[in-house]
Amino acid sequence: MTYSKLLFTAAQKQRRTALSYRSDARGYMELGMDDHAERYFRSFDENWQKAKRLLMRARQERRVERERMAG
Repeated sequence: MTYSKLLFTAAQKQRRTALSYRSDARGYMELGMDDHAERYFRSFDENWQKAKRLLMRARQERRVERERMAG
């Protein structure tokens, strides 16, 4: 498995974690537990940003791998 594929897989896992936090936050909001919802929305945002960074790194690494193969 190439490094770019590993990064992409990690980004997908991070994204799923973020979406899970968002789902939990919405559930807490429906229950009127705004303090918990705020914490979970913050965790969602942090994990979503990490996933975006991992995806960008995976794309950059894929470009480098293609250049190595071509050159």
